[in-house]
Amino acid sequence: MIKFRHALGITLVLQSVAMLCGIGFQVLSARWLGVAARGQFALLVAGGQVAASVIGLGLPGAISFYAASRPDSIPLLARRELVLLLATFGASGAALVANRLLFPDSMLVGAGVWFGIYVVGSVAQPAFASLALASGAVVVSNLTTVAAAAGSLLLVLAFGLSGPLSASAAFGSLATATVLGAALGVADAASRGLFEKPTIREPTWGAQVRIGGAAFMSSILALLMFRADIFLLAALGGGARAAGLYSVGVLAAELLVRIPTWTATILAPAVSARPTDARRITVRLFWLSLLFIVLAASPIVLLPSATRWLLGAVVGPDFVDSYVVLVLMVPRAIVQAGGAILFGNLAGKGYSFYHPLACGVGLCLLCGVDLLLVPRLGMVGAAVGSVIGYLGATLVAFKGFLVLNESTAREFGVESVAEVVRWRRGLRMRLGRLRA
Repeated sequence: MIKFRHALGITLVLQSVAMLCGIGFQVLSARWLGVAARGQFALLVAGGQVAASVIGLGLPGAISFYAASRPDSIPLLARRELVLLLATFGASGAALVANRLLFPDSMLVGAGVWFGIYVVGSVAQPAFASLALASGAVVVSNLTTVAAAAGSLLLVLAFGLSGPLSASAAFGSLATATVLGAALGVADAASRGLFEKPTIREPTWGAQVRIGGAAFMSSILALLMFRADIFLLAALGGGARAAGLYSVGVLAAELLVRIPTWTATILAPAVSARPTDARRITVRLFWLSLLFIVLAASPIVLLPSATRWLLGAVVGPDFVDSYVVLVLMVPRAIVQAGGAILFGNLAGKGYSFYHPLACGVGLCLLCGVDLLLVPRLGMVGAAVGSVIGYLGATLVAFKGFLVLNESTAREFGVESVAEVVRWRRGLRMRLGRLRA
């Protein structure tokens, strides 16, 4: 089994590549689409993510849980994931036919095939990435994300250079690349014989469905917390144009949090395998993640004129008004990064990655503030609601961390100070070696 330090280093490098590819895709698509079409694209992506969570019924989350806790069940889980993919394909097709019949003027009609492909890929890619990670293939687990990010960048380049880019074409690029990432995970599982007839029959379908129920609640509540602000803004604060401007700020926050989030996925199995070191590792990664976000986002706040110019030059002059959302998303990114590490610790203790109680509290806070502020303040109100919602979810996760790790807020503070002292000491030693 690969060491945690090496797994963390591999994840950092490969997720940095994926993040850069993601930035390239989002910048080019926004620039070529314009504000209104960008809003339609953002709504399609958000709708596809929610649909994937609903159709998946939490069963991919249950696969992740059992793969981490019972590695001997991985071949059985891999075969079941293929069954789930067929069911997802059928359910997506039925839903698209019903949408065409019931809502013929919906934007999904024009992007229907891409929507179905995106839902299938969004269900499959995380599940096979989790299987690869649980079986020790850390590189492959990360490469599924890199393949999806790089593929979407290349495809949007091809569409954009061949003619005017539409929201449907940009969404199609993302959908195809997501399936490409899932296909890489499937190919890796097949090459390592994970689809051969399993020798065990546990967990049963019933047990997997029971675990899947908790994962389903977590997935639905988490995605609604992630995307409810965009839907509410589009409905109450300016339609697709407002959603397009707002989505740029959301994009920046989610790209910044990509590395802490994937670090949390590496942390979960480490917590299970090394319970005595779990608290210390979590505290260290918590503060490192916050420090990373502060350093990466500080130019946005400290250099407003340069950031506005960069938005206009890179994304397009119509997106300069996104700057205020971009600034308000910095505290969200800080809170979200710390919350991701805490959720990773909870996942290592046997809970679903995004605990449903924490996400439920965050969703209620976000929707309450948005309903109050969006009609009055538009994008600013949505951003404030997002920050408050994520803060509520992270505080619940922090409480769970203290309870499960038999700690207190005071002990967390003491351990945090000890980590800072250790960092300073290590930095002085390295500087001393360089001078020598």
